[in-house]
Amino acid sequence: MVATKGKPGDKNITWELPEKKHIFHDGEKIWERKHYTDIDDKDGYYEVVVYIEEVGKHDLCLIREKEVAIYGDMYDDTHTRIATKDEMR
Repeated sequence: MVATKGKPGDKNITWELPEKKHIFHDGEKIWERKHYTDIDDKDGYYEVVVYIEEVGKHDLCLIREKEVAIYGDMYDDTHTRIATKDEMR
């Protein structure tokens, strides 16, 4: 994760995925802050684990686990939408 608003040590910081280059099947290259799942992954719930080291001044670590619902693949969607309450676990 990278700080995109604020800087380490600030009280309020926005953390986002780092920009990553993606190359599509047609050869198009883009840079995005997204993680693409494999096109062959089945629909369903997947566990996402975020592990952050060296939190604060005492070398603490933070682990967050969350389930996300994935339906379809990146070629099915024409837009991104916010998950419904039923999709959040």
